[in-house]
Amino acid sequence: MKITYSSSAIYYLSIAMAKQLLPILFLFFCGWASAQAIRRPVTAILGWSHAGQQQDYLMGLDMGVIDETGRFHYFISIDARPYKRKVQEFAGNNVFYQYQEERYITVLGTRYLHELQNSGKGVFLGLSGGYNFGNYRGISLKPDQGWIIRPNAGFFWNLAPRFFTLELGYEYFNSRSDTVKDHWVFLNFLFKLNNVDL
Repeated sequence: MKITYSSSAIYYLSIAMAKQLLPILFLFFCGWASAQAIRRPVTAILGWSHAGQQQDYLMGLDMGVIDETGRFHYFISIDARPYKRKVQEFAGNNVFYQYQEERYITVLGTRYLHELQNSGKGVFLGLSGGYNFGNYRGISLKPDQGWIIRPNAGFFWNLAPRFFTLELGYEYFNSRSDTVKDHWVFLNFLFKLNNVDL
């Protein structure tokens, strides 16, 4: 069966997506404007992130900068579940429907990096916020979605100080699923692209 969408449905979907992305773009612009005002040298970062637990797994892409003087990492991240997870929704009268859920998370955040005695290793503390959303494959019904806050902390290693950093940490965020816990462990591979003087 072929699914078609009317032009009004596409219009309202575009408006809904714009409402979700505008706050994130606004925060990113504010961070960029602040960096220009400070005019410190920064390092561009491209990251490949993995977050997991017993019930779920997310993989994502991070883009941002590290302010070498202030030891702050500013980033925007887009995470997605790389597979469709089977979930059950209660319909009443002991009836459950099973769906294949897709899940996406977009966040804007910052981390403070503290290196331990110029060893190339250290700890970080971070906070990010964004929007958690998804859909069920093949139907118009949507899973629970909304704004989230993701506090995190962990360790980092500058394995190749000018090119590559590894982050391992813990983060807490509401997964918007009754069967998935809010505690996650994550691993980030950060590639330092270049030094940019803003």
